[in-house]
Amino acid sequence: MRSLLSFVIMLLTLSFLSQEYSFVQYSVEDGLPQTQVYALSSDDQGYLWLGTAGGAAKFNGKEFKHYGTSNGLVDNNVSDVKQYAGYTWIFTNKGVTRIVGKEVVTYDLMEALKGGYVSTAGFRSETNSLIIANKNEVIFEIELNDHGELLLESSSQIVLDHHYENVRKIYEDSGHDVWIMGDGLLGYLDGNNVWNEVVIKGSSHNVSDMEEDKNGDYWLSVYDEGIYHWKKGVQEHYTYEDGLISSLIRNIFIDTEGRIWCASKSGVSVLRDDGFSNFNTNNGLPSDNIETICEDREGNIWLASDGAGAFRFTSDEFVNYPVSSGLKTEYVMTGFQDKSGDYWFGTYNNGIVRYDGQNYDYFNVENGKILNNVVWSSLEDTEGRFWFGTSNGLVLFEEGEIENFSAVDWLPSDKITSIYEPSGTHSVWFGTSKGLGVYGEDTSYAVPSSENLSLKSIRAMEKGINDQIWLGTSNGIVVSDGSFFEPWINNDQLEDKLVYCIKNYKDSLWFIGTSNGLYYTDGIHVERMTLHTSFGANFINFLDIERERYLWVGTNNGVFEVDLPNYLKSSDQGILHHRRNSGLKSVETNLNAVFVDTKNRVWMGTGKGTVRFDRSKRRNNIVDLIPMVQIVEMQLDLKSTDWSHFTDEVNTTTELPEHLSLSFRENYLTFYFEGVSLSHPDEVVYKIKLDGLDEDWTPPIEQNSFTYPNLSYGNYTFSVIASIDGKNWSAPVSVSFEIRKPYYLTWWFISIMFMFTFALIYLIYRRRKMIREQKLRTEKLYYKSRLLTLEQQTLNASMNRHFIFNALNSIQYYINTQDRISANKYLTSFAKLIRKNLDSSVNDTGTVTLHDELERLELYISLEHMRFQKKFDYEINVDESLDQESIQIPPMILQPFVENSIWHGLLPQETGGKIWVRIFPRGKNIVFEIEDNGIGIEESRKSKTDNSHHSKGMLITSGRIDILKKVTQQKMTIVGPYQINNKDGSPKGTRVELVLEREV
Repeated sequence: MRSLLSFVIMLLTLSFLSQEYSFVQYSVEDGLPQTQVYALSSDDQGYLWLGTAGGAAKFNGKEFKHYGTSNGLVDNNVSDVKQYAGYTWIFTNKGVTRIVGKEVVTYDLMEALKGGYVSTAGFRSETNSLIIANKNEVIFEIELNDHGELLLESSSQIVLDHHYENVRKIYEDSGHDVWIMGDGLLGYLDGNNVWNEVVIKGSSHNVSDMEEDKNGDYWLSVYDEGIYHWKKGVQEHYTYEDGLISSLIRNIFIDTEGRIWCASKSGVSVLRDDGFSNFNTNNGLPSDNIETICEDREGNIWLASDGAGAFRFTSDEFVNYPVSSGLKTEYVMTGFQDKSGDYWFGTYNNGIVRYDGQNYDYFNVENGKILNNVVWSSLEDTEGRFWFGTSNGLVLFEEGEIENFSAVDWLPSDKITSIYEPSGTHSVWFGTSKGLGVYGEDTSYAVPSSENLSLKSIRAMEKGINDQIWLGTSNGIVVSDGSFFEPWINNDQLEDKLVYCIKNYKDSLWFIGTSNGLYYTDGIHVERMTLHTSFGANFINFLDIERERYLWVGTNNGVFEVDLPNYLKSSDQGILHHRRNSGLKSVETNLNAVFVDTKNRVWMGTGKGTVRFDRSKRRNNIVDLIPMVQIVEMQLDLKSTDWSHFTDEVNTTTELPEHLSLSFRENYLTFYFEGVSLSHPDEVVYKIKLDGLDEDWTPPIEQNSFTYPNLSYGNYTFSVIASIDGKNWSAPVSVSFEIRKPYYLTWWFISIMFMFTFALIYLIYRRRKMIREQKLRTEKLYYKSRLLTLEQQTLNASMNRHFIFNALNSIQYYINTQDRISANKYLTSFAKLIRKNLDSSVNDTGTVTLHDELERLELYISLEHMRFQKKFDYEINVDESLDQESIQIPPMILQPFVENSIWHGLLPQETGGKIWVRIFPRGKNIVFEIEDNGIGIEESRKSKTDNSHHSKGMLITSGRIDILKKVTQQKMTIVGPYQINNKDGSPKGTRVELVLEREV
């Protein structure tokens, strides 16, 4: 019977060797403090705790945080890690450390244990106490208070009426009985603290471990005796002969599915309803020497080894088929399951392999079956024929016969990279490196690549719209109806036209994989799918669809599982990335190396062997894998911050502030957060929101920190959520704070500043007003003085010595010639002119009426006319619409211009001179125009000598006009004088205008 059992075990082991399970190993290189791992435990936040010979570590899926004598442990030799009352308890030789969040409390137990080292420990919930056995075989009980603090002074000894050695485990069951077991010791303390010894008939009772299952049954491991299933008596007993990997079991663990895990120096056994499954180095376990086993919050099974670190079992969801499995190669390039259930694999270096579930058959160059061992493509057609495309032609399996096709005229090339059977055509199409080959019942032919049609490197063929056939080539997609071929109209929307794979989804969408991106189209519109930010994830090697729902995408950075209904609703959800953490041996996949078998299992070729995915083996829904997220740190100005300096309320567990109020300058804040996923740590993404600033959550981000610079005043709440698939999100965690208003925005400061500003503006206004008034007074005095001076100058100019002398000579001339009438007339006019000039010089207003000014002007002109013996004539014309009595103008303003015309324009010519003085309105203004028909400006300048008459009246008049503008606000503009010419260009005379601006 024993021989028969051994033979059965051998057969089971051999069949088990045909596949390899995935264990993700973590060692010193990954951050583990030491490779001898003695304890494992998972806390409520999703972290995994590991106790080693070199300290403890907390693992978040990516990084290990170390605990040793430098930051809390009494010593570094960790014997056990337990969870109790919301705390993680780390037991070392000399003490225990209690950790929650960032709060670390250490208890040195050497005095309480009477100098003995800690051997094992367990908590007793009914009495809220810790029971510890030391290595001197003495058991102590220490009470805890309501705050989880050990009351070392309450330590008391538990005396058992039994001889024993080496207590190995203290365990509280569901009935609150405390089991104590070891070498020659097995029993429990009941609620009355009465010792009850348990006897297993025929056993040495050298008990190593014990666990209680969900039915209340106990499972015990006894050295050299295997395991016992016991409940008030032995139910079952399993040893090596029964399939257990070893009879020397160190540790027993029962997972949430009720599976019994047994650890030994020879590997691990798992007892299911259908018997034992064994794991060792022959089928994927990195090391056989296993110390202990645990299960984390996500359902992952962890194994601790003595010398090789810790391993995470990725479950049998992903199973690897290495070289030792029977394929004899790591490089499977194509495959399918035929109608009889056999599996066919095309390999890169071992030809074709058939697997019927037990045996492997090989067809390769070495046994003369095929011409080339590099197999790129395969297909079972509707007639049950098997086709394989190699680097040297086609292989056909038909009715047990093998036929090779090479260098035939209906194949453009012997490198066959894809095979497709169009529906209803009774033909098979072969994509090659140089064109398309068609094999039919009646005829076979080649469609080679040409200048007008690129059919190079046809890697994929798939059913398209309206029974079209889409061919993926090195220059995009070519569309065919079976006879006519043309490039796809949307090829330009593919960033890279090197198409490797095409997949039809329910005849409504087509997924296109290229060397630089994945796309999907309804035949008209093309959308790019962003799976990951890495370059390798955009190199698409294969596509397939499982269960008409899940799109499998093989890339150079792992395999993506896309839940299409969810993804098509929102492109940021429904994507799950599988890499090393999922169980893949390699993240690089092979071109078109994928197929789905009849049980909906997905077979994939990778760079390190073939992988099979079985959804029925998936232990957890994605919802169960939602990361646990927490805010791990909050910093001010990018520096580690002791928040006790800012608030009296700081959470001792998280070290985050509560009821935090910051000044307006303390507004540069950074938040660090962490989503714990031990199953998919690289896929964790976050959404964040700052209430008070953001209206909604951000798009998913991969970074685990975020900085808000220069926040304005107000109340804020920072929140973060985490996910691994973009669809299912964790509950938010938050921290609130306030940034106070700057003092310059407070009501009292604004009031003070308003009054101060008002007072300052008023003082400035008063000061400026005083300065302006003083300046105006000074300017008025100056301008009045200047005006008086100019008036005097004007008077003097108008009565210059030459004019008076010449006028008197003229009077003397009339007297000498006895022309009394002329002398009397001249003298009378001269006297009137002198009187009017004197009257205007004493006028307070500084102006005269237009009527008075014209009288003065006519007197002056008439005197000059008599003196020069009627050498010129003159006219004074005033528009009738002007009221000469109401118009006020500066006195003697026109005389200098008339004088200038007489002396410089008319007198130099012999006869025929004339002056016109015209006064007329122009719009709202009044124009004073003085014109002569003299020699002109140019000729006058030429004829001037040093002895010529130089009138300064015009210069003085211009100064008067400028001063009048400033003093009286009366505006007058001089235009000219300027020369007027005849049509032939000869001078016609001179004209000047004075424009007096009036308000309407």
